[in-house]
Amino acid sequence: GDGIANLLEYAWALNPRLADAAGLPVGGVWSQYLMLNYRQSKMATDLVFAVESCTNLVDGLWSTNNVSEVVRQDSNQWWQVTSRHNVPVTNAPRRFMRLNVSRP
Repeated sequence: GDGIANLLEYAWALNPRLADAAGLPVGGVWSQYLMLNYRQSKMATDLVFAVESCTNLVDGLWSTNNVSEVVRQDSNQWWQVTSRHNVPVTNAPRRFMRLNVSRP
């Protein structure tokens, strides 16, 4: 009943029987870089996680270019992952990031 698709509940190691929002991806600017922090379930080995970016939401040309994983921490049931866009926000002021979770 929390509006999160079951695939994403599984991907983020959430409980689909609880209406919880804790554990959702969080984005922002840290140390002059656009960042995205998310949980990756250790059980979700059958899913593909890809952090993507684009400069224009109208065109929707999402790409993994210039995006790097910078931190991966073990949190028992999941990995806490932080990815960033490699161009400082001062050099590319308009960008968007998303987490694409899919089945291969």
